[in-house]
Amino acid sequence: ETKMYDTPPTTLELLGVISLKQNRVWGKLFKEYGRFTWDIFNLATLEKIFLVSPLSKRRLIRRIMIKILEGRITCGNNDCAPEDEEGEYDGGNENLYKNIPIFHWTTVGDSSAAGHGNTYSQSYTAILEKTVTEAFAAAGVQFVATNHAGDVWSGMELAFCLESIVGKDV
Repeated sequence: ETKMYDTPPTTLELLGVISLKQNRVWGKLFKEYGRFTWDIFNLATLEKIFLVSPLSKRRLIRRIMIKILEGRITCGNNDCAPEDEEGEYDGGNENLYKNIPIFHWTTVGDSSAAGHGNTYSQSYTAILEKTVTEAFAAAGVQFVATNHAGDVWSGMELAFCLESIVGKDV
């Protein structure tokens, strides 16, 4: 059942909900990785592993902000991230999800990016989707991750025709 608010949540309230979801994610990471969590997931380590240009980072942040604004407009008085009795995200209201904006994440690259040798559920793309879906839903955005990595395309081929292969809204 979707909760209804008397008035739409304010931006501050929305940030509070997202913060709670973020804390839940950190709790899951601590449960999974124990004392190594900070070593693995601190910003300095991540920036060494994932080299991202400042321009690309700004574009990603801008895309996320646009989707959150679209979600605020779409969800209005509705809670787009309903929870079950235990406080766990229950996947959302199917009818509501038909209308809310979708943030598409697509992974491309070689077999390492695809998680070769692992099951799909162990790939970076699947773990990312499982980790952030709840926080995005709290902001009124559906997060969908697609793994196109490990396909027969090389980096150069992908660079020239990425939009044709994975779509425009990625």
